[in-house]
Order: sequence, then structure tokens, then C-alpha cells
Amino acid sequence: METISFTKSSLEEFIHSDKFDQLVNLPISKLRAISQINNPRAKVDQVLLVAQFDENKTVGYLGILPDEIYIDNQTHIVGWLTCFWVDEEYKSQNVAANLFLRAIRAYNKNIFITNIVPRLEPVYQKTKLFFPTVYKTGFRGYFRFNLAEILPPKKSVFQKIKPLLQLGDALLNTITDIRFVWNKQKHLGNFEYVKSTDAISEEFFIKHQKNNWIKRTKKEINWILQYPWLKQGEDTEQLATRYYFSCIEKAFETKVVQFKNDKDEIIVLVILNIKNKQLTVPYLLAEPKDFPLLSSFIFNLMSSERLTMFTSYHTEFCNYLTIIKTPFLFSKEMKKPYFISKKFEGLQNLNFQDGDGDCAFY
Repeated sequence: METISFTKSSLEEFIHSDKFDQLVNLPISKLRAISQINNPRAKVDQVLLVAQFDENKTVGYLGILPDEIYIDNQTHIVGWLTCFWVDEEYKSQNVAANLFLRAIRAYNKNIFITNIVPRLEPVYQKTKLFFPTVYKTGFRGYFRFNLAEILPPKKSVFQKIKPLLQLGDALLNTITDIRFVWNKQKHLGNFEYVKSTDAISEEFFIKHQKNNWIKRTKKEINWILQYPWLKQGEDTEQLATRYYFSCIEKAFETKVVQFKNDKDEIIVLVILNIKNKQLTVPYLLAEPKDFPLLSSFIFNLMSSERLTMFTSYHTEFCNYLTIIKTPFLFSKEMKKPYFISKKFEGLQNLNFQDGDGDCAFY
């Protein structure tokens, strides 16, 4: 077997090679690879992907997203682990350990992880490289019934009765959607959709990220917008059978919304991801006094586009949603885990935006 660590140049060469095309299963999608290569914070010699091959079969891979973290006016190079997968047939051959060790060595143990499945938490903690898991509390609101999408991944029995669940969703939503007639918001403020961030919006972005550890700038935000990891459409290349992680969705859209006051000054800037009728908020920049304006906009958007679910981990905004009357059918508290390298003492209060790391791409 062969293990390869890919940098910008070698990854670009790889995805355009015959070897990549001939692989039974892929260690990365071309869309994600192109995004990684264009990451403005990725250095030329940094490792972006570690993959192990057995002839024309990929037996495991681990993606790393290079980033910078700012602490006490000092810049530190870090890597966010992402898309970790090992073939079941090879799990007894130390493939996972090999990939993980190569990744942490490449970044001198400056590793961060978030958004992982709960069963992997004890596995990462056994490495003794991280502080005890820190959780960020979030809010999830269910706007419409969507049992046909939520339940099947949990148990196979729900997959078998998915048509019945779809019928149930349709019937229940016919009844509950009546509330939208009275929930329409009359005043949504002066807002506009923009395709990218400019110098003015960047100034607003920087101003509202003084305490944030990642401090995205115009370059990084526009990179996220221009080089997504997901695209909307049909899986004509059968990528779902060759790549374990998502790369094509039935519906996926990113919206950048700016709100301005009477002086034409930006007062709210928010980036929204809508994936298969589910709304998330990678970046939210606003003062608490403007939360009523933002929440009215979100409720109206969900109503007009018939979205089913809203999720945010922005602490202040989530707290606000718990104390006001909302049109959600029901809601629940969410927990998002963060693994922080022991090399970063004192980073326990999680000054991250929801989209930091690789989360902006989903």
C-alpha cells in the first residue's frame, strides 16, 4: 500500500491525472480539491490531504483545512481536520492511525476539529492531544414537518416507510402552513443580497470580529463564496458511489445579506446556507439591538421559501430566539463539539463563528 500527502501543486496534478480517474473510490471530490487549492490561507508546502491506496482503491483519507488563528496579536498556523474516512476492510491495518499521525506531524500538533459524530469523541480524546471537549450551545428550530428527511438516516425501518413519512409531512404541513398567513413580517428593513464582500463590508466584518480567533477577511469570505464544496444538481457522474462525503445536493444555495440604516451604513451582515430546505448561518455580524430585524427577515425567508429547519450557534442570537415568540413548531438546544490542541492553553471560551473551520461549506 502507498500513502501520499498532497500539497497544493501535487493535489492539482492528482485530480487531473489518469490515476484519479481510474480509482474505484475517491479520496476527495474535484470541487473540494479546487477549493482547497485556492484557499488564500493555505501555504504552498502545507498538506491538504493524506490518502492511502491499495493499487486503484482508496482505503483511507484525511483532509486538512489550513487556517490561521489570532491570539494576543500573534498569528498561529493551524489545521482543521475534515473528511476522515477508512474502508471497513482495512480498519485492522492501522490505516486511521497512519493518516492521523501524518496529519498532526504536518501541522506540528496545531490541530482543531469540530462538527464530528459523537462516537468519535472518545477516539480523539484517547490521543491525549486535545483539551477536554468544549461544546458550543446552539438553537434548532423546526419550521415545517420534515420527518421523511430526518428519520430515515437514524434507523433503516424509517427508510422503508419513507413514502408514508412524505405523505404525513405533506398532510401536516397543509394544516400548519396556514399560520404563514398571519406570520408575514411587514417591515424587513433596508436589505440587499450581494454576491461578494467589498471593502466596505470587509471593514464591517473586521470591526465585528475583534474578539474572534479566526478573523475572516474579504479574501477568505469571497473564497468561500466562489469555491464551494457542494453544488446543486443531479449526480450524473455517480459521485455518491465513489466519494463518501457530500459533494452534490438536490438544492444548495448561499446567500449574503446586508442590512443598512438611513445613513446607508451596514448594520447587519449575515451569510446563510440553504441546503435541502434547511437553513444555517455560517456568519452573523450584528448588534443585539438589531436582532429583531434579523429574526423577522429569517422568519419571512423561511416562510416564503417553505424551509423546514433553522440552526445557529451564535450565542447571543440563540439566547434571543429562546425568549421571543417565534413561528417554529418546536425547538431544541444543540451542542457542537470543539477539539482544541493542548498547544493552545486558555482557548476555552470558543470565539468562533459558526462557519469557522470547514463548517461554512455545508
